[in-house]
Amino acid sequence: ALVVLDGFGLQMGCPPGEYDEGATMLLGAREVSIVRLMTQAWPGEPFSESWLAAGAAVYLLLLLVAFAAPLPAGIYLPCVMIGGCMGRLVGALIKRYVEPSVFSGAYAIVGAAAMLSGVQRATLSLVVIVMEGTANVHYMLPIVWAALVANLVASAAAPEGVYRMRLARLPLTFLPCEPEWMAELLLAGDVMSSPVLCLDVMSRVGDVVDLLRGCSHHGFPVVALAAPQAAGRSDADGDDRRSLV
Repeated sequence: ALVVLDGFGLQMGCPPGEYDEGATMLLGAREVSIVRLMTQAWPGEPFSESWLAAGAAVYLLLLLVAFAAPLPAGIYLPCVMIGGCMGRLVGALIKRYVEPSVFSGAYAIVGAAAMLSGVQRATLSLVVIVMEGTANVHYMLPIVWAALVANLVASAAAPEGVYRMRLARLPLTFLPCEPEWMAELLLAGDVMSSPVLCLDVMSRVGDVVDLLRGCSHHGFPVVALAAPQAAGRSDADGDDRRSLV
């Protein structure tokens, strides 16, 4: 149990003026715990070293469950909690054994940025969000370095972030940012069907029905066919989807 400061913490059977670390970290408001991890410097650490390690492990397990379960559960705040706990733990150990004047909350900010960067594979936008959210512009350099290193280490372990991995497993039409190497060798004519099935701007219903029944394509170019004396020439006028037709 630690001494209550400004009403922070859940008492949970502790003597008056003290709060339970485990209940505060796991059952209390995560936003308040994150603020304490990143800002509190007096009169002492908001959580002990043992509970920082235990909290990071518990939130990591909950993060895996929330990511895999078919429930509307986010992973942003758990990532911040895991990174904040691990960073604060490193800062507390440095403060204890290396330099007593170290502010361990700075390590919590850098740890949260590194965790988010490794999970989401974001760099520039993440650095801006962390600096604006914590109002710590003077920590920009360590935050940038932590985000870059975490991104590189995570990319070496897995080429894509958790969001892209999740999209790839869902039954959704999803195109990657970079095509496969064989796709770079193909031309448009290699993947097109011949002859091109198109619709006239003024098409009859029977022609449209016959076209839909005769193929399984999902897109048809709409062209303005030229006059008979200019056979073979047409002007593109858009395209229609099968569902729209």
